Amino acid sequence: MTGSHSRRGMTLMELTVALTISSIAIALGYAALSTLSDRRTRAEQVTRALLQSTSLRQQLREWIGGAVGDETSAEPAFRGRDRTSDGVPNDELSFITIAETPLGAPRTQVTLRIARDSSGRARGLSATFADPRRGARQEMMLDAGIHGFDARYLPSFIADSAMLSTWSSRTILPLAVAIQFVADPESPAMLTAPLLVPLRATQ
Repeated sequence: MTGSHSRRGMTLMELTVALTISSIAIALGYAALSTLSDRRTRAEQVTRALLQSTSLRQQLREWIGGAVGDETSAEPAFRGRDRTSDGVPNDELSFITIAETPLGAPRTQVTLRIARDSSGRARGLSATFADPRRGARQEMMLDAGIHGFDARYLPSFIADSAMLSTWSSRTILPLAVAIQFVADPESPAMLTAPLLVPLRATQ
């Protein structure tokens, strides 16, 4: 039995090496998991932004596409103003629509513009809905990432004409409205792609 010695357990050096290797493996695993989580979060943000852009474009198509004239109105039923602010398009588009709006009225006055704070800084694309008959009014921020808005109007009464930069009429509507947004660099490309909206009343 002399010379036979049975070892049990680990030496302090072996334990230190094992703990060091385990710590490195855990740190690498955590870093990989963190990277995957960051990528997943970014993918979710991009997907959400794309869905919001798609929804906004569809909503604008509905509201503008449902524009109608109004002979009884003292003000223009459809009016597009061409403006700039610090070199950025800052148009305003106002029209009466028969499309569904947050007010739920059959005929709602809609005004699309870039909302600005007291210092004149752009806060985003907003819509104001008004129903004068009921005295109802509501403002809605559509997209805070949009800080420029350029609209052009295709006339129905001039053959082979170019788009006009302004429009004002109680009864005569353009064939279509082309809109170009200026947005933050991180906004989806779909948001800044040109939007062409044919008006159903002139088709």
